[in-house]
Amino acid sequence: MALFTFSGGVHPDDGKEYAKHAPITEYLPKGDVVLPVGQHIGAPAKPIVSKGDHVLAGQKVAEAGGFVSANIFSSVSGTVKAVEPRITPAGTKVNAIVIENDGEFKEVEYHAKPYDSMSKEEVLEAIKEAGIVGLGGAGFPTHVKLAPKDPDAIEYIIVNGAECEPYITGDYRMMMEMPEKVIEGLNIVLDLWFVVGLERGVAGAAEATVISQYVSGIGIAVYTWMKFPELLRIDRTVRLRMSRVKEITSYSALTCLQQSIMNLGILAVQGLVNSFG
Repeated sequence: MALFTFSGGVHPDDGKEYAKHAPITEYLPKGDVVLPVGQHIGAPAKPIVSKGDHVLAGQKVAEAGGFVSANIFSSVSGTVKAVEPRITPAGTKVNAIVIENDGEFKEVEYHAKPYDSMSKEEVLEAIKEAGIVGLGGAGFPTHVKLAPKDPDAIEYIIVNGAECEPYITGDYRMMMEMPEKVIEGLNIVLDLWFVVGLERGVAGAAEATVISQYVSGIGIAVYTWMKFPELLRIDRTVRLRMSRVKEITSYSALTCLQQSIMNLGILAVQGLVNSFG
């Protein structure tokens, strides 16, 4: 039973049970791969490869065709067979890059710059360069969403994990299996507003981290409440034994001490690094 819902309405079977408990599985495509250059809302991307070119997995094969557009990357290694119009699942004909998959999946060499050493402009440029788009039907380029005309008007950031379509459980599995990546992404977005948008500097980064951790904690609490309600039931027969408390304390004391010393060391090193500007 859901925690929050609305009364009335129509509630058809959503079919979520068929996939919601199945773990995310890596799929390596076989045969030719067709990459339409219009996978997102806005202007189609412009191919930067030609027939006969050899490409690697993760290599950019099409550049954004405008501000509201996105780069496209190859998911396989192989040879470009053609750049030609193809029919999409939506029934429209768009230009597409056809790659003959060699099955080796050799990846392009890529060196990522540490996020905590990047400015807001560099973060937005990295998101744009990576071709990140929303997973909704429109495929809206993420770098456009993160560059609003009036950032001061933003009061709330909503992490939308709801999937209204039947059978679709990709967001659900992502939150179940990789919550740390979801929180890390939220922390980056919060940093963009708190550090630069609100001009909070280092304090803003700390505030953004704390907020993202609170969001994570609340999410875990709500999930536990929904999934394991029996954990919240109070059993009147349960009694606290001091011998058990002492035993647990003896086990955890060294771990707590270790973590405290390590965190103090991190703060000391970070303070030294910050002193260099």
